[in-house]
Amino acid sequence: MAEKTSSHFNQRQRDGNDKCEDADDDILKILIASDCHIGYMEKDPERRNDSLNTFEELLQQAREQKVDMILLGGDLFHHNKPARYFRYHCMRLLKQYCQRDEPSPIEIIPHPDETSSFPVTNNTLTYQTPVFSVHGNHDNPSGLGNLCALDVLSEAGLINHFGKALSHESVEMCPVLIRKGQTKVALYGLGSITDKALHGMFEKGKVSMSEPPVDVQSWFSMFVIHQNRAYRGDKEYIPESFLDEKLKVKLDLVIWGHEHDCQLDPVWYKKRFRIIQPGSTIATSIVKGETKQKHMAVLEIKGRYMKCTKIPLTTVRPMYIKNLALKFAEHRLDPGDVDIESKVEEFCAEQINKMVEAVTRDNASFPKRPLLPLIKLRVDVSGGYPTFNKRRFAQQFVHKVANVRVHGHDEQNLIDFKDKDERKKGGHSSRDPETLTEKKDYIENALEDVLAEAKKGQQLKVLSANGLTELLREFVKNDTNAHPQLVDIVLAKAADHLKHTDDEKLLEEEFKKFRKARQDMQEAEVDNEVKMAITLAKKAPEKYRKDDQHGSGFMGALLRLNEASTSGRHRTRGRPRGRPRGRPKGTSKGASTAKSYREERAALKRKYLGISSETSSSDSSDEISSPDKMDLTPLSSPQEPEEK
Repeated sequence: MAEKTSSHFNQRQRDGNDKCEDADDDILKILIASDCHIGYMEKDPERRNDSLNTFEELLQQAREQKVDMILLGGDLFHHNKPARYFRYHCMRLLKQYCQRDEPSPIEIIPHPDETSSFPVTNNTLTYQTPVFSVHGNHDNPSGLGNLCALDVLSEAGLINHFGKALSHESVEMCPVLIRKGQTKVALYGLGSITDKALHGMFEKGKVSMSEPPVDVQSWFSMFVIHQNRAYRGDKEYIPESFLDEKLKVKLDLVIWGHEHDCQLDPVWYKKRFRIIQPGSTIATSIVKGETKQKHMAVLEIKGRYMKCTKIPLTTVRPMYIKNLALKFAEHRLDPGDVDIESKVEEFCAEQINKMVEAVTRDNASFPKRPLLPLIKLRVDVSGGYPTFNKRRFAQQFVHKVANVRVHGHDEQNLIDFKDKDERKKGGHSSRDPETLTEKKDYIENALEDVLAEAKKGQQLKVLSANGLTELLREFVKNDTNAHPQLVDIVLAKAADHLKHTDDEKLLEEEFKKFRKARQDMQEAEVDNEVKMAITLAKKAPEKYRKDDQHGSGFMGALLRLNEASTSGRHRTRGRPRGRPRGRPKGTSKGASTAKSYREERAALKRKYLGISSETSSSDSSDEISSPDKMDLTPLSSPQEPEEK
């Protein structure tokens, strides 16, 4: 039974409900859902069909509620290239529930500014319940032709894929114009784009919407977006204010996908437009936010009035999370006990069994629910309590809990350990996989704030704050310290900019121009520098990362990159062509390696920096003959030195 939570047809009008109930022919009914993630946990035999079961329930409700269309907010599939099994069953369900002989009661009106970036497959309107969807960050277009799974379904006539932007520099949205009786809806959509890129386009005024061709005030404007809504960094989300201040079209309703927290009660933004957040139909992580009841919604529109009714989903796998602090059970567990480890394990097993029993009782009210629940027990072992093997412990719940056979997904573990005492000491526990990553976003934001609020004379003059932040993210993610390489690259560009200035009085002015150009750099240029620095850091041999025997500065970067590109050839099986077996008599392996390295270094100096062979014969000299002879092109496209 539908759970009615918002029974207002635009609360600014008291007679909104009456107007909507007078003539059903003018009411446009839309089923709204988002983030179905079909194909999630495809390798888990217990959970692989959860997403399909919930998607089928969604389509069944669309038929029972007799809606005119289905609107999805992105991430229909969990993967960019879904397996054939999930594509087949998705197409089968769409055919079974959406295609009937009766024509659709809605009509698509062509827009004069419509482009191929926002296609509408009109032939799907011969079906009873057409489906409209934008793509998300999981099933986004990529590869040859910039296609995704939604494009395949759209070409097959099963879905209307709209909101696909082809440019990463600007976005021009053209609405899908829908009419039923006297109700007219302008449906705008924007599939997932990198939050930082879209944030920059909004700031530069590069995001626009086309208005309906005639009688603009009579259209109900609705916008579907799939981006971060919650704050995750200064440019890692889309503020709601952008939709009000940066767009010229007056919106009535925003449907926000990507966020999995279900918030279907319409929320006003400054009394200008309302926001609905459908949330996900399936839990993709075992966290507190996913434990809330999942819903779909039926949106009814008549003229400029609307009503939203949310319907609970009954096929979602139940999830329970419990926090347990062992130090509050000291009357039963003594850290100094000889058998404390086995007693802690028994105590944790007892707690999980109680949660399983509670799920069994609740399942009686939800017959369509999967029987095995998702359970996570978070155990605080501070106070000197030991831990035990998680996988071995989980095996006793194989036929009781669904998230037992999960490998390589720490967030899916049945049990997790945390030690607050170790955190207070300033260290991190190897038993807690979340310790090194849970503060990542905070650290990045703090770095940006420190750089932005630095005192006069201490601000960055050459380096980019964006570049440093990207390198910090890479360091946290992959333990790649590329900051020295980024310094080398930027200093080389500065030298290249100033090398033609002979007058010392003009140096400061030229440097100001260089600094201004750095501040106005596009994000793509910053990303290229960061990628170049990461490549240098990853390819440099380990011993030269720790002890930079190549020297510092631009030449050191060149030497590291070149040695990394040439050393890979000597690690192949067998000996290089032309080298005789063995070594000359009286020559050690280390001596031959050192000699080869000196010769290679001398060749690099001659080739890249214009230093004569006499000067380069000494390994202790890094002197550059003239700035004019510096060639910066090998930094981005390294060339191999000539072999002797």
